[in-house]
Amino acid sequence: MIAVRSNKKGKKPDEKEESQSSTIPFFFEQMERQMEMWNELIESEEGTDAAQAGLDFAQISSRHMANMFRKIGEALPRTWSTEEGLEKSKEIYQICARSYSEMFKEAMVTPSVLKQNAKVLDAFLDWKIETDNVNRGTLSGLGLPTRDDMDEIAEKLYHLDRKMDGISRDLNQLVSKSEGTDKR
Repeated sequence: MIAVRSNKKGKKPDEKEESQSSTIPFFFEQMERQMEMWNELIESEEGTDAAQAGLDFAQISSRHMANMFRKIGEALPRTWSTEEGLEKSKEIYQICARSYSEMFKEAMVTPSVLKQNAKVLDAFLDWKIETDNVNRGTLSGLGLPTRDDMDEIAEKLYHLDRKMDGISRDLNQLVSKSEGTDKR
């Protein structure tokens, strides 16, 4: 797709102007806009917060990884038998699992990471609400029942069933009374 720009005076552009303006593909303009938006984000407080969270996480993970590799190096013997290798593999797995667990426990409570996770969760929930609204609108537009419609029907059926049970009890009582009076 090629973007064609018109000149300000409303005249048809001459060949030189037309070739310059029509040779810039649309996706380059979009790329330029995305880069502008990226720069705006990076320069904003939100971008600074995201960068700080990334830096904090990188520092924590780097420290934990170095510690994990040190422990693995200490756990490895210079030579081993198959049985010993299996035991050492198990020990190495446990070292890695503990290291990752400790790293994520520490990182997930870091204020910058917590703040970013909260923003991501809020954005996801906003997206989910909007998506659910669009889906409900689409289903309604197609004449298909939504979950809310089905819940409403189920609730009405429940109350109707309760009323029917009450009517059935009342009828049984009337029948019992009438049978009792007919026997006399």
